[in-house]
Amino acid sequence: MSRTTHFFRDRNLLLLASLNVFLAASTSLLVAIKLYAMRGTVNYTVAYRDKDIVGLDSFTTGTAWDFISFVFAAGLLLAMGLLLAYRTFAIRRELSVVSSALTTVLLLFLFIACWLLLAKQ
Repeated sequence: MSRTTHFFRDRNLLLLASLNVFLAASTSLLVAIKLYAMRGTVNYTVAYRDKDIVGLDSFTTGTAWDFISFVFAAGLLLAMGLLLAYRTFAIRRELSVVSSALTTVLLLFLFIACWLLLAKQ
C-alpha cells in the first residue's frame, strides 16, 4: 500500500477540507440570508445569558456588524485551518488530520452559535 505524498492527493484531508469549506460557506450564507430578511430591525440579540446566573438582563443587543463579524470569523478560521493543515502535512500526516478535524469542530460551533442567536430574533 503506497503512502500519499501530497496534501491534495489525500482523500481524508480533502474530505475534511471540503467539509470545512461547506461549514464556512453555510455560516456566511445563514448570516447573509437572516440579515437580509431582518433588514428593518435595528437591534439584534448578540448575546444571551441565563438571568439566574448573571442577575442582569439576559439579552444583549447589538447591530448587524456584530453578526458580520461571524462571517469574518468563519473565513479566518477556514483560512488558518487550511494553512495549518497544509503546512503540517510535510511534518506528519496525522497532525494535519487532527488540525483539520479541530477546524471542523470550531466551524461547527460557530455555525451553531450563529444559528441560535439568529433564531432568537
